[in-house]
Amino acid sequence: MDKGVQRWAVNVSLWTPSPHQFRSCISLLPPCERSSVVRFVNFEDQKRALLSRLLQRKLVQFVLGLNYDCIVVEQTPEGKPYLINNVENKNLNLLPNFNFNVSHHGDYVVIVSEPMCLVGVDVMAHDTRSKDPPHKFFEAFSACFTPCEWETIWSAGPEEDMLFHQFYRFWCMKEAYIKAVGIGLGFELQRAEFHYQDGNIWSNVAHVRIDGVHKTKWQFFLHSLDDKHWVCVAKGPPADAIGSLIETPSGKQFDGVTCDTALTLQNKSFILLTVEQILSTEMLAI
Repeated sequence: MDKGVQRWAVNVSLWTPSPHQFRSCISLLPPCERSSVVRFVNFEDQKRALLSRLLQRKLVQFVLGLNYDCIVVEQTPEGKPYLINNVENKNLNLLPNFNFNVSHHGDYVVIVSEPMCLVGVDVMAHDTRSKDPPHKFFEAFSACFTPCEWETIWSAGPEEDMLFHQFYRFWCMKEAYIKAVGIGLGFELQRAEFHYQDGNIWSNVAHVRIDGVHKTKWQFFLHSLDDKHWVCVAKGPPADAIGSLIETPSGKQFDGVTCDTALTLQNKSFILLTVEQILSTEMLAI
């Protein structure tokens, strides 16, 4: 079951393909998925979208050992990807709720997976080119965080960089939870209030209260990819799946003992992959 726990990241900024190379890479996707890449006007956005799709296929190939051409990934209406299990695979029996999630922002595309727990991920980059000071920048997000969360964010100051870092850490946690349960747009962000383990505002572990109730079976892990990118990985029980995610394999119900065992699986650090590793259709060796 441990192989189902994966944490990968790829630095998109290091990849500068020619137009011909990029078209060749798009051809690695099924025709029905190519429009999700070329619909973006900005080339950097196209790169992120392409590598996001290819990472999903590479992850499924690595974890389940499926032939590259047999992998079919779809998305719920809310945007969470899931594997269409239309092939017999012994590894799926060992990973009964294998699910994954992907995110891209700034220089990175990241992907995570879990064998049993719901999983969500969000990566955020602090754009140091922003001219607005924190108090001005934060105004647009005043309704996104609870008073307690804002107090924690402001306590990271007075240095501006520290305030922005703390802001993005909280934003990642909110987004990772939403993506894990499959809510999509429309969730009132103040319903989810995050607290750091042991009250340490720079802890890399946090927990959540939903509508004031402590969700003891949810775990949140924060990772720093570099000095301007934060990632949060959220994992929790399949019973908490919401909306159309319930109709996918990730919406399965399992007994409490099985879920509790899955929650104890060790969280892993992110492995930094190269674009060349992602583009190869051969089995990844890591």
